[in-house]
Amino acid sequence: EAVGAIRARLSVTGELSAADMASGNVYDPNLVAAVKLFQRNHGLNDDGVIGARTIEELNVSAEERVRQILLNMERMREEGPRFEARHLIANIPSQEVKVIEDGKVVFYTKAIFGKLERKSPTLSSVIHTVKLNPDWTAPARIAAIDEVKRERANPGFLDAKGFTIYDRNGNIVRASDINWHSVGPGNFPYTLKQAPGPENALGPVKFDFPNDHAVFLHGTPTVKLFEKQD
Repeated sequence: EAVGAIRARLSVTGELSAADMASGNVYDPNLVAAVKLFQRNHGLNDDGVIGARTIEELNVSAEERVRQILLNMERMREEGPRFEARHLIANIPSQEVKVIEDGKVVFYTKAIFGKLERKSPTLSSVIHTVKLNPDWTAPARIAAIDEVKRERANPGFLDAKGFTIYDRNGNIVRASDINWHSVGPGNFPYTLKQAPGPENALGPVKFDFPNDHAVFLHGTPTVKLFEKQD
């Protein structure tokens, strides 16, 4: 029954032709291809696997899609973006980045934006710096929450990942000299700086641009994240 419902759903939005409806509850190659097309159209990993994220998108009603389109149209009218002939679009909903020159896509990559509790902002800016093999100073909140948790769970993690720890006076502190169970949000008098290299959280490149949110585009050493859908 579930396969039949998926066939019906994809036929409505055009990923599956009427001729392919006759296969009923068989998850055949034509239906797999239709699922992959649906996933690509909605910024998902096009693996043909009907996981939680794919089901979530399948369950979005036509009315909700129309509402989303109208909201985005209104946002475009209000912000009035002015694109140069060569520009970059980081599309948060579709989780992708495109470089466009004279109306043609010349570069494309999948992307990951923020977290549910740390959503990426929408903005328009101009890239002014491209840094290869960047170092990284962990933002205070990330250092006090994420990196502290990792060091607690796996002592030696920060050393293995190439971090140097500085106290408030700029002196280097050894990770083994810190009681990691006594520090955290509101009580983390250290700065964590990660050296360039294969373990660096920013990956091999960082793009800087003026904005009020202290955000930037960067690579990642964890390319397997792009294989995840759910």
